[in-house]
Amino acid sequence: MPLDQTGYRNTFPLTKVLDRLFLGGFKDAEDLRSGNPHNITHICNCTTEPLTIPSRCVTSIIQMDQLDGHDWDVQKLYSAVDWIRRALLGGGTVLAHCHAGISRSPVLVATYLYTCGFDFDRALDRIKAQRPIVQPAPVVLVSAKRAFGISPLAIHTTGR
Repeated sequence: MPLDQTGYRNTFPLTKVLDRLFLGGFKDAEDLRSGNPHNITHICNCTTEPLTIPSRCVTSIIQMDQLDGHDWDVQKLYSAVDWIRRALLGGGTVLAHCHAGISRSPVLVATYLYTCGFDFDRALDRIKAQRPIVQPAPVVLVSAKRAFGISPLAIHTTGR
């Protein structure tokens, strides 16, 4: 897959996970400046890079400051999952993104789905089926599972 000038894959399209819940990369969030065909109102930025989007484009942005390949800050993870829940319950449309939508944001979305009653590994498999480039960093995956008491902590690799 081609890489953009910053070295991140940006050619995979924005992925609809559920009605009003999308997964993507940093470029997908930046593209909202010029158009918002999915009516995204809330952005969860799982990167350390600030995202500046005019308030006319989105209602709310949460900054996770999560480095890929590192354990989740548990409080930030809990807060982000709750923030997504509140945004969706309030009628918002959420985009969760990291740099490429490969590791951090898919794990965050799978964790959110787990809190809604989905089996975590099945949720992640569903996300991988919808977005085949998903390949979470092991420490990101295991630390999210640990934070929510999800067993087994082993990395789940089936369903691809």
